[in-house]
Amino acid sequence: MKTAATHLYGVSTRCPDDIRSMADQARTAHDVTDDEGRVDVDLLLCQLGGRKISVNDRATLVVTKPGEFLVFERSWRTDRQRRFDIAQAIGRYHLLYLHPTPGRELVTISQDYGDGRDEVEANVFASTLLTPAAPFAAMWSAAADRQERVRATSVRFGVSPALAGHRAAILGLAGAD
Repeated sequence: MKTAATHLYGVSTRCPDDIRSMADQARTAHDVTDDEGRVDVDLLLCQLGGRKISVNDRATLVVTKPGEFLVFERSWRTDRQRRFDIAQAIGRYHLLYLHPTPGRELVTISQDYGDGRDEVEANVFASTLLTPAAPFAAMWSAAADRQERVRATSVRFGVSPALAGHRAAILGLAGAD
């Protein structure tokens, strides 16, 4: 594992590149991406043994055992917010339960969402999971200007315009700034 990286909210014990790699591996291993790169997070959740329950309260992840967990999703969220929440919960399941930081206890309940290390790491996982690098970069590069790039990628991948712009910057794509 690479050295720790400093984030806006503190110090992560994992390098963001390691988290991105974990998200890429999860997506690829479960074959949940369509021909144009959009990830079916509901299918991935199901394949991992997760179930979702709509609630009006805080989003929560509850792990019973490996391959059996619940995601309490907020019923009032938009589709792209809901997709991100589920991807974030899948990230928490991987990062806090399946592959916890060495020396850290397994986390079986993770509530929404704070601003600490777990939140930052789950966000990195979710954004990578939802925007596979190659199809995202291809669509980004095909658009005429930044505004069209952000619009096209956010619609295609079911993410917010802010996430699309941030992902382009992370990938070092032209016109991302």
